[in-house]
Amino acid sequence: MDTLRWVHHFYLQDTNIWIVPLQHTSSPLWKSFIKLRDCLLDDCGGQPAVISMLQSWGNTGKLFSANAYDYLRTKGTPVSWVHVVWESWCLPRHSFIPWLVLLQRLRTKDRLHFIDIDVTCVFCQDHEESHDHLFFACSWTSILWMKVKSWLRLNRGMTTINSAVRGLPFKGKTAVTRMKRASLSIVPKGF
Repeated sequence: MDTLRWVHHFYLQDTNIWIVPLQHTSSPLWKSFIKLRDCLLDDCGGQPAVISMLQSWGNTGKLFSANAYDYLRTKGTPVSWVHVVWESWCLPRHSFIPWLVLLQRLRTKDRLHFIDIDVTCVFCQDHEESHDHLFFACSWTSILWMKVKSWLRLNRGMTTINSAVRGLPFKGKTAVTRMKRASLSIVPKGF
């Protein structure tokens, strides 16, 4: 209760939260709170709409905080590979490399130009090391992928990571399905 009185006395000063201006002397927390208020007002079209939305959050059967989180969190574009990488049965350390690969964020040599290093592939010593080269164009890793595909009885061509993921079924819990999904976690030595 004392905190509310302090906020009312120090920040609101006989006004209300809907009209108090943002001041440069305010704390970072209060500035974030006012920016959030302004975003809600812009999104909903005014104070009555925001109040109505906040009241509806308490009536949905979910916690108020869960509704607030769902509304305020940054929502990215859904990706087709989420069920392949983040399986409940898969250890997080086994999901991490495929996740980085699908985001094109592995520390391949083509991404390390800021360091003075040799950018040729460590396996074939022929081309620049990149995601596409390592997983599909390199002569050494191509042999590895052919063995994995044969072991899993995959007959279709895979030329990119995304095409490899597209061919895996998202439903089903059979051992073969799990092996197909887990095969994306097989990474050549040297990573």
